[in-house]
Amino acid sequence: NSPTSWQWTFSGDDTLYSGLQNPVITFSDPGTYNAVLVVSNAYGSDTLMINGYLTIVQLKPGNLGTGTNDQVFAMEVYKNELYVGGWFTQINGISCNYGVANWDGNQWECLSGAYVYNSMVVFGNYLFFCGAGLGRWDGTNVFYSEALGTITAMVVYNNQLWINNGDGYLGILDTSSISPNPATLKMDTIVSSDYWVKDMIVYDNKIYAGGYFTSIGGVPANSIAYFDGTAWQPVGGGVNGSIQDMIVLNSKLIVVGNFTYADTISAKDIAILDNNKWSDLGFYDSISGGTPSDAWIKAITEWNGKLFVAGKFTHVNGQYAESVASYDFNSK
Repeated sequence: NSPTSWQWTFSGDDTLYSGLQNPVITFSDPGTYNAVLVVSNAYGSDTLMINGYLTIVQLKPGNLGTGTNDQVFAMEVYKNELYVGGWFTQINGISCNYGVANWDGNQWECLSGAYVYNSMVVFGNYLFFCGAGLGRWDGTNVFYSEALGTITAMVVYNNQLWINNGDGYLGILDTSSISPNPATLKMDTIVSSDYWVKDMIVYDNKIYAGGYFTSIGGVPANSIAYFDGTAWQPVGGGVNGSIQDMIVLNSKLIVVGNFTYADTISAKDIAILDNNKWSDLGFYDSISGGTPSDAWIKAITEWNGKLFVAGKFTHVNGQYAESVASYDFNSK
């Protein structure tokens, strides 16, 4: 009861120590680390040991050509091709007037008839994308409507497409309203947030919403929360900035954005949630482009065994990577 001292030991490929109650640890070597915590007061001490407490992963950039001439906001895999989009008008030297392109593993191709968007998701046999409005792509034709205003996030949950618009309203898209007349598009509002939701994802049978907000559904939450089917709940202390994108990989939730802490863990722009515990992937220190506050990650996805990140940067780990880079997540 009422400890007065804390002694942490993290052991793995390296051994690190801290005497802080809530330590901030920088790991120089990737690997799985065990944790030992000894707490003490005037009456004695107690020890807690946790094997495999956290895993540190080192990421390496891959070659995707010369990249884009402006920011990338979202990515998705559709029909075994990687789709990216954002504010760019060129990718690998190819003109892209609408800022949407796909990568088949060898070359980039621009998607004609699409528009700048915030998010993309596969639902049924379609690729849905959003931004100033909401669009649907079947591999040949594009449907597009701005009837619901700016759409910032989408997720498939219980065989329904949940969307969030720029006014902070989150609800379910009425897919029967998709018709040749874009003005008929409708959504059923479920809940609202006090600012904006940028991404939603299903993890552990719950909807996780990330963005930049301090409450959602009337529940206080710092930029990330989850819906358990009945009510919204915060995810610990959340992050101290914004979340732009999220994926589930190896049963872990990975979030990216513009932040320096996830709960009490130092995590610069990319963090991982596993069994309700946050850890840092140590990525931001190796990213550059403009000033440090300018270089950050805005999108993340997995394709063909590799982790792809995109955003506003020009170099990763000292190698040229204009806005898009790939990593072998499982090699470390």
